[in-house]
Amino acid sequence: MRRRIIPIAMFLLLLFRGSWAQLSPEGIPPSVLTQSLREVAGKSATIQWETLTVDPAARNQFRRLLPDTQAVYLGKVSGERQLEMFIATAKGKVEYFVFAVYFRPDTEEIWDVDILEYREAYGGEIDYRAFRRQFRGKKQPKEIVFRRTIRNISGATISARSVTKRVREVLALYRYLKTQQKEALR
Repeated sequence: MRRRIIPIAMFLLLLFRGSWAQLSPEGIPPSVLTQSLREVAGKSATIQWETLTVDPAARNQFRRLLPDTQAVYLGKVSGERQLEMFIATAKGKVEYFVFAVYFRPDTEEIWDVDILEYREAYGGEIDYRAFRRQFRGKKQPKEIVFRRTIRNISGATISARSVTKRVREVLALYRYLKTQQKEALR
């Protein structure tokens, strides 16, 4: 299991900003983001951030991901694979952790979930490939249900439940934004 150290500034941002916020790309150390990109999208992967807005009428649906803003940061990943990604937070037993959800834009399905930073003494097993692989190929939020479609990991129940719930919410937000983009093109 790889552990990544979170800078003090990012920890304070998580502490004061709220637990379930989607993070801006500026809050993630470049080295952590680069490592994740290389592991998921290939060694030559680069990312370009796009700022999108959520319609105020739909904002209530995503209030846990967007507690105080309408802005959403969607990463466009170029490399061996063309992917899109969101960075969000979830709560372990005591601490918050940061994770990224990668999507295939052509099929609008989850490609991978990567734990960027985990601070708890226990529960780091959620970063094991076998756990993360369970999210692959999911296209609908209803397909992501803890202990039904996503198996628990002994010793990481709280973190596994939390990340499952957040990935489900991120997928719902992603689907909403994709629908909104398609409607704008019409």
